[in-house]
Amino acid sequence: MRILVLLSLLLPIWSSSLLANEPGLPERTLEQFLRASYARDSDVAWQYVSSADQQTKPLSAYRSENGGYDDFALVLARELAGFIKFESMAFNLAGDRATVRFDATIPDANHVSLRPIVQGFDSATLSQLDATDRQARLQQLRRLAADHQLPMLHSKGEEWDLVFEENHWRVFLNWAEAIEVVFDSHVSASLAWEFVPTQSRVFAQPGQTVQMSYIARNIGDAESTGKARHIIGASDVAEHLQIVSCFCFLEQTLAAGETVELPLVFRVDYEVPDQVDRFTVNYEFYEIAEFPPAGSS
Repeated sequence: MRILVLLSLLLPIWSSSLLANEPGLPERTLEQFLRASYARDSDVAWQYVSSADQQTKPLSAYRSENGGYDDFALVLARELAGFIKFESMAFNLAGDRATVRFDATIPDANHVSLRPIVQGFDSATLSQLDATDRQARLQQLRRLAADHQLPMLHSKGEEWDLVFEENHWRVFLNWAEAIEVVFDSHVSASLAWEFVPTQSRVFAQPGQTVQMSYIARNIGDAESTGKARHIIGASDVAEHLQIVSCFCFLEQTLAAGETVELPLVFRVDYEVPDQVDRFTVNYEFYEIAEFPPAGSS
């Protein structure tokens, strides 16, 4: 269910007079933000973050880092987001700041039982479904939820900060104080390619998984194959930046004049040391015959 029926009973910190005077409660904003984030509904989620965060990370950057679904993939994701349950919710209020604490149960969209329904949220595949098939898949999800058969993940002790501004509560993610990840690029002289990151820097919180990409273009007059490797600066902390998936794991072949976008997903370690506030990552593309052997610097 989308709204906790007994929400008022879980919030003893608020006085009745404050409830009457405030135009909204912070947990309502947080719920909507988390549902939109889960559904990869980036445009909606970004609207719920604080103005300070929006200034640090504009909508275009947020879209790029978090991706997004469209068409029926988004409909399915929103349907699943509606089954998120927020429990034991309470918050502390201090002026224009609030800290919300809660437990949550979240649909496991990657569970094997849901794969035939959501199909990896692949927009190209799902957009081909007719109206009957789309409705049938939505009904399957609703039936699983009604029968308590929807696979769920559990999260306990969640804690989020919010700020009250312009007569609304907004989620404060403190992106200005997040860890900066700087991306650079290099192409060997023998490979006639252009290769640049779509974003030269990204801000990520510890534990956060972020996606970004590089653009590669074959500026030569013949097809060519290259392979990239990444080098994370400051080797003593490199283990705290994890490459989840990367174009560098495979060879890339481009026709003359061809341009491709190469996706990258990384995660900042949740246990990253407090003194680490910046990572630098350099991706180097080599002509396949000249790719450096493993262990070379």
